[in-house]
Amino acid sequence: MTLGPAYSTLVEGLVESAQRRPYEVTFFPATNEAIDLGVLDESSALCAAGFLDKRLQAGTVIGFLASSNVSFLVRLFGALRAGAAVAVLPARPGRHTRAEVMRLVDIIRTTRIRHLVVSPGFDELARELCSECRELSVIWITPASARTPLPPIYPEQIAFVQFTSGRAGAHKGVALNHGQVMSSIHALRSAAGLTVKEVMAHWLPVYQHIGLFSLLGQIVAGASSHIFAPELFHSSPDRLLQYLARRRVAVTIGPDSSYEFLTDAMASGRAGSLDLSRWRVALNGGEPVRPETVERFMDTFADSGVSKAAMTPTYQLAEATLAVTCKRPGTAPLTLRIDGKEWHENGAVHVASPAKPQTVSYVSAGHPVAGINIRIVDAAGYVVGEGAVGQVQLNGGPLSSGYYRDLPTTMNAWGGGWFRTDDRGFLWNGQLFVTTCHGRSTLFNQELRSAGQ
Repeated sequence: MTLGPAYSTLVEGLVESAQRRPYEVTFFPATNEAIDLGVLDESSALCAAGFLDKRLQAGTVIGFLASSNVSFLVRLFGALRAGAAVAVLPARPGRHTRAEVMRLVDIIRTTRIRHLVVSPGFDELARELCSECRELSVIWITPASARTPLPPIYPEQIAFVQFTSGRAGAHKGVALNHGQVMSSIHALRSAAGLTVKEVMAHWLPVYQHIGLFSLLGQIVAGASSHIFAPELFHSSPDRLLQYLARRRVAVTIGPDSSYEFLTDAMASGRAGSLDLSRWRVALNGGEPVRPETVERFMDTFADSGVSKAAMTPTYQLAEATLAVTCKRPGTAPLTLRIDGKEWHENGAVHVASPAKPQTVSYVSAGHPVAGINIRIVDAAGYVVGEGAVGQVQLNGGPLSSGYYRDLPTTMNAWGGGWFRTDDRGFLWNGQLFVTTCHGRSTLFNQELRSAGQ
């Protein structure tokens, strides 16, 4: 059973899932916290009344300085239920360099955020930001003692501003409404064949679009999750693997480099002999998927009971909330070996035999998820057929309608009804192969890799 189409907003998804499956739990191992859907529903409703007491206008974007914990979830859904939009600022707890502070100042000024919700560990950063941005203030939310009437929430209502960085590194805030988020969540869950009985785990920060929306997808579907702090993942990957085996986790999601990291940990033998046969789906996206990572993952984890079909490459963009393509469940990942001479001289895709020298290999990102259309366009702006390389362009319901308060950039990227990704690739038998990625993944994705160095 995947997420049903009846839920048109995140608020409706939470309320309905809490009624159907109130005891499904979100765990945060780093803080040893947990909250079930029934409690999250009740607590966020009381928190929403606290937001309403601040007299914020509907659609007000509230900045969050937060890490993975129960308080963050309650406040996030509280803000959404009060009719506000959430912008989780890309920041870690602790001390920050001047450059990091000014990077956030630039984001806040560009997005015109006026209100901050601050979690423990971010107090000093919040003071620095408020000092630089005189119009910015921290708001403290006091939950109500009893439920009060809450405003209706509509699919067209803005829910999130998700920050990305393009080729030039300019900060962009992707505006996502409730309907777009729910459409993307449903599309990925359907494409990957995820069920409400399957437990998910990930190790991504909550400001990262894959980490945030995959967690929300589990909640509105009525399923359980285990959310690791990135620091814990990088410091103890062997313990994480043991945890996955002990908790019988079925679904994980992360970038290619994180699966390479887990593969190294398993190959080292530090995790010991594990039964990971419940690990059915390893969603891989947010950065280029390397053939070497896919092969090593499948070979290394085979002895632990992980099927080759578990590795699930996707093509993920913040502009599409989650994924725009996904490998079909029950099939092994497809790596296409291409004639290197034809590729480099003519940009032509000619499948090569395994024995042929000078080949180039690319991993399929899968088929388009429901509601997404893909076309490949050449340098002159003409649509090309299968096997021809060009710019990847997208349209469809799960996609954002543009960048928040940035009409020129929106018109440039979405002109003609298609979103121009700046990434290059080709279609082959209906599947997308990305050949060049120009860094449109979520801002500061490199921190996941540098944290372990």
